[in-house]
Amino acid sequence: AILLCIFLDSFARTKNMLKVREFAVRLTDHPQANSLTVRAYNSIMSAFCRIDDVDSARRYFDRMITVGVQPNQISFSTLIG
Repeated sequence: AILLCIFLDSFARTKNMLKVREFAVRLTDHPQANSLTVRAYNSIMSAFCRIDDVDSARRYFDRMITVGVQPNQISFSTLIG
């Protein structure tokens, strides 16, 4: 998952919306998606915010809570940033 987060971040920096969405889905639909950390979800949310898709970032925030991952200060600041 760490490598996918690195790719996700690089696609967000270049504003590649299709790849950001593709990698976010890969991360959360992966067989080990239940073991995603708050850092992985923060990466996903940050990537969506970078491509100006705050609604998707919010959906992943909600999903993070639903699967039992506790948001941290970075999670909240990413969404309000």
